[in-house]
Amino acid sequence: ISAAYSTPAETIAQIPQWAKSIVTETPMTRFERCHLTSFGTQSLEFELVFWITGPSYLDYAIAQEKILFQIYDKFQR
Repeated sequence: ISAAYSTPAETIAQIPQWAKSIVTETPMTRFERCHLTSFGTQSLEFELVFWITGPSYLDYAIAQEKILFQIYDKFQR
């Protein structure tokens, strides 16, 4: 997850909790962690790690897409 340097510090601090909430609310997933990992050339970089508990690749694809759409929606707001 990338966040522009112009993002307010209080918003940056909330990103790991937002990611955790989104993953936790997504069926067939288990949240592992979300941390600020680096200063990119144009943004702060976060690493999000979660596990898919469903048995198939389709479970993974559906859950990942849902999580990514929800993160995108959160950033738009």
